[in-house]
Amino acid sequence: FPSHDIGSEKSLPIMIIGEAPGETEDQVGMPFMGVSGKVLDSYLSAHDLQHFSYITNIVKCRPEKNRTPTTEEIKNCAPYLEDQIRALKPKVIVTLGKSAMAGLQVIGTIQDPKSIEWKKPDVHSNFYFEDSVYPVIAIYHPSYYLRQKNALSSNTWDEFETNYDAKFLKVKSYISCLSELPIA
Repeated sequence: FPSHDIGSEKSLPIMIIGEAPGETEDQVGMPFMGVSGKVLDSYLSAHDLQHFSYITNIVKCRPEKNRTPTTEEIKNCAPYLEDQIRALKPKVIVTLGKSAMAGLQVIGTIQDPKSIEWKKPDVHSNFYFEDSVYPVIAIYHPSYYLRQKNALSSNTWDEFETNYDAKFLKVKSYISCLSELPIA
């Protein structure tokens, strides 16, 4: 796999997909190494998910001026993502932000994508890829999380953070039934 991935090539139950490498990620050669990565790491660690997660991006190269990837860029990188999904066979896919969700729609089908509710922690969809169906949980990108922290009132922020945390609990619920994983 390209160097912009974290996790081994063995099958891990959680596949986390972000948008594209940022400046720090491009320099380090791994996804989510900057401030957004610290947010993601804190939630994965809080729920003991960090050792069960493979982290990648829809686009493998940093877009010019850190802009949102174009459809053409997403399509050009799609074969890498397809290979990663085939090799990993995750039990659940987590998309971080709208670009990650858009990238999945390039290579497969998302069941009723308009019904995906980013704010509600108990809502998920299914991703159909080749002969497999994967639960997909949409979570706000950590950079959005960071922007909200400063933009929302205290009460609204508390609700946002509670729902954000609940999404990771939902991820944990998908893999906690797997007997080979020591998840409390």
